[in-house]
Amino acid sequence: MRVLTIINGFDTGGIEKTLLGCLPGFKAEGVVVDLCCYKDAGPLRAEYLEHISTVHIIKKTGSMIADAVQLSRILRKNSYDLVHSRFGYSSGGFALAARMQGIPVAVSIHSSSTSLFSHNTGIFWDIIRKLHSSLHIWFTKRLADVVIGHSKANLCVYDSQWEKKKLYRLVYNGVDFGKINCGPDDFIFDKAYNHILHTGSMRYQKNHMYLLEVFKNILKTRPQTKLILLGDGPLRGEIEQAIEKKGLRDKVILRGLKGNVGYYYKNSDLFLFPSLMEGFGNVLIEAQYFSLPVLASGIAPHREAVHTGQHDHLFDLSTSPEEVAVMANAIMDDPDKGYVKEAKEFADGFSIGEMVINLKNIYRGMVDGKETDR
Repeated sequence: MRVLTIINGFDTGGIEKTLLGCLPGFKAEGVVVDLCCYKDAGPLRAEYLEHISTVHIIKKTGSMIADAVQLSRILRKNSYDLVHSRFGYSSGGFALAARMQGIPVAVSIHSSSTSLFSHNTGIFWDIIRKLHSSLHIWFTKRLADVVIGHSKANLCVYDSQWEKKKLYRLVYNGVDFGKINCGPDDFIFDKAYNHILHTGSMRYQKNHMYLLEVFKNILKTRPQTKLILLGDGPLRGEIEQAIEKKGLRDKVILRGLKGNVGYYYKNSDLFLFPSLMEGFGNVLIEAQYFSLPVLASGIAPHREAVHTGQHDHLFDLSTSPEEVAVMANAIMDDPDKGYVKEAKEFADGFSIGEMVINLKNIYRGMVDGKETDR
C-alpha cells in the first residue's frame, strides 16, 4: 500500500515527530509512505530521509484552489492508493484534489481550532480565520472518506455529532518511548535548585509569555528555582527579549532543540505546560511516563492527555499567574508529587505501535472500500 502524507515540513512539532515515529512501523506493516510538503527543510529532515524516498514540494499560497491544483498534478504523475492530509482545518483543497483523481483521502484533525494567522489578534483576523476554516471544513466533510481525530476534544469541536457519523475515527497519538533519549548532557542539574521544564515549539500557541509570568511569581517564594525551555521557533527572539525585560536571564535556561529530552524529564521537578491550544499534548504523556508531575492549562485535549489523578493540576487559562505559581509551589512541596505512579501506568498506554496498527487498519479499510462514508 502506497500512501501520500501531506505535512508542512520537517520541523519538530508534534505532528512531525509523531509521524516520524510511525514510519518504521508502517514499513514493517507494508505501508510505504511518501511525503508532500510546503518546505523541504527542518531539523528532522535527515531522520525522515532514512525512512522515505520521495518528497514532493508544493508552494504555500493560502489558496485552497492552488492546493488542489498542485496536488492534482502530483497524483496524476504518481500512483498512490491513498492520500492522508495532516493539515486538519486547511485540508479542503487536498480533499478536492484526491476526490477529482478518484483516490481515497483521509484528513487528520490535530487541534481544536485553526492555527491560521494565530499570531494575529482582533475582530478582523477572527473573521478571516472563521471564513477560511469554514470553507475548508465544508469541502472536507463532503469529500473526505475518513476524518481522523487525534483526541475526542478535537472531534467535538470539529463536529459535535461526530460519534454518530461513520465519517469519523478516533486515533490517539502514540509515543515511541523506546526512542526517548536519556543520554547525558553538558547541562548539569544543580541539586540546590528546583527545576521546572517546558518543551515545545516557540509559537503563539505555547503561551510562553504567560509561562514567564508564572515563573516570575514562583521565584518570589522559591528563589532557588530555574526554568528550562526546550525548543525553538519563530518567537524565540521575542521570548529572549521578555526574559531580559523581566530580569530572568540568570534563571531561565534556553536549551534549544535537544535530542536527549529524556534526560531533562528525569531530572526536573515539574513540567509546566500552559498552552492556549493543543491537538492532544504528547509531551504531557512523555512527562508522565518519566514520573514527572505536570501542571498544565485545563484545555479539553489536556484532560485526555493527563491522568485523572492529576486533573487538579489543570488550571483555567483565565487563572492569574500568581495563582498558578501557588499551585506550582504546592506540587513541588509535595514529596509524593501526586499520582505519579498511576500517571506513568496511564502514559504507558499511548504507544506508537498501537497508533501504527490503528492507522494501518483504517488505510486498509479505505483502500478496500470498507472504511468510508462514501
